[in-house]
Amino acid sequence: MTIVVCTDHGTPLPHRDLLTSEVTAVAELCTNPSGFSDADITDLEALILHDGEYDLGFIQGAIRGFGVDPLGIPIVTLNDTATTEQLTVLAAGVVARHRAFRGARPEHAKMQWPTLMSRRRLFALGVPQYIGAPSIDPTLCTAEHGCRLCVEACPVSALESVSGNVAYNVDTCVACGICITTCPTGATVNPTATEEQIAAQIQAMIATSEHPVGIEFRCRDANPAPLEDGWYPLEVPCTGMLTIGWLLAPLVLGAGAVAAPSCGTTGCSIGNDDILATHLSDASSMLGELGVSARHVLDEGQGAVPEPLRDVDSPSV
Repeated sequence: MTIVVCTDHGTPLPHRDLLTSEVTAVAELCTNPSGFSDADITDLEALILHDGEYDLGFIQGAIRGFGVDPLGIPIVTLNDTATTEQLTVLAAGVVARHRAFRGARPEHAKMQWPTLMSRRRLFALGVPQYIGAPSIDPTLCTAEHGCRLCVEACPVSALESVSGNVAYNVDTCVACGICITTCPTGATVNPTATEEQIAAQIQAMIATSEHPVGIEFRCRDANPAPLEDGWYPLEVPCTGMLTIGWLLAPLVLGAGAVAAPSCGTTGCSIGNDDILATHLSDASSMLGELGVSARHVLDEGQGAVPEPLRDVDSPSV
């Protein structure tokens, strides 16, 4: 089991003795995914790469060369040079997320074309990349009994009620995840962002860090930001999918604080900011009713991370 780190820009390696995986360094991996072939890698679990240096389509092609589903391999994208401690905590989290991945089916892979960002990426325009998309389990869906929650919540009208069923248009879908957290029966699932994966990642990061951990939920398409002391990013399809329960879950699991930047501040094009703002406000209000300071729920992961909450019951949401 292996974590692979692109060591360009002087990136240090995580502490191996604090991880349950091997750590392999590969120079120039971001710009040359063929470097995989020269490395001693078994059972690839996660990657640590650099923002603006790699093309996801090429990386996913190299991952498939290991006989592994690329949708199940988390990628940590660094904006700057992280410390050894930060990389260790991040690595522990994404490995736990990988191990909680239950597998995906062909319908969960949504193809998209990369956006031209530089001259070097010109040659990548012909290489498709894939993101995780939802599917609907008809055995769990209650549309025949009148449920329309996912249809009404979808911001791009990718879902439609047809003859007692929910029709799904994968081409229209932006894979934002709102239908997943709206569905009351668990019929809608994106296997790349399940509750089990999120909880496993949070718990692993908290267990690995010697200091209070702040969890910053970030949109899949957000521009990576420098790591603030004590704050760690956790990728979701879009922060607009975060319910009050999802926002408060890190605190219940032992994090000192949780943050969820809006699409507008991170460069995500999906734009579910109004939904997120409402849920952040409601989560803060709920903490206030429990006598807990609002500094534990923020709209941006900055500042000192407070100590974890003690003896606060999980809210009913």
